[in-house]
Amino acid sequence: SDFIIHVILHDQDAKLQQETVGTIGTNILHACFHEEDPKEILKRTYDSLEKDQFEIDMVEVTGPAFKNIDNRLLSLTLVKERMTNAVIFTPDGMNKQPSDILYKKNILTMRGSFRPVTKVNIDMIERGLKEFEANKKVLKDNIQILFEITLSNLKADGEVDEQDFLDRANLLCSLGYTVMISNYKKFYKIIEYLSQFTKSRMGVILGVDNLIEMFEEQYYRNLN
Repeated sequence: SDFIIHVILHDQDAKLQQETVGTIGTNILHACFHEEDPKEILKRTYDSLEKDQFEIDMVEVTGPAFKNIDNRLLSLTLVKERMTNAVIFTPDGMNKQPSDILYKKNILTMRGSFRPVTKVNIDMIERGLKEFEANKKVLKDNIQILFEITLSNLKADGEVDEQDFLDRANLLCSLGYTVMISNYKKFYKIIEYLSQFTKSRMGVILGVDNLIEMFEEQYYRNLN
């Protein structure tokens, strides 16, 4: 059985990074022998380490020890436990490293609860895509569409309902869309995040309610 993670190290010093990697490896080895639940193995990765030292932006488990595990739920755990701010999985339900999907792409994002996906959602994405493709700075063959669900959206009824999450994810995946789960409530934060992977033109599709709300001064009081 395989337990695979991708980590981003935040220590500036190479020696500190080496020590962090060594501790992560030891933690995972110990946890794999003593824990059966991969969610617990993930949490144990941070034993004797701080969350700001590294983030885990992709996890995948395979093999007989994990035969009944849905990797997308492990992705959800990464965001829920603040091990990373965003995770991505493709229409086939596979967890992916964000940079593999988004690097140098023209990213078109649509946020929502998608509970369920409605005809209005599909209409918005189709019309938005048409406008996006018409932009001279957008390469038609280089577009990556993202359906983004914010964690706060999943927590609308209290705690995150995993089955509800999977139902939404399955519906979006069945329509052929790549799905992103994030901790970002504010639109400019999601743009900041995506800007790590591309300098190409990006687009965000949003409804009128969101557009009006974006002009509320309260969201910008603590910004430079």
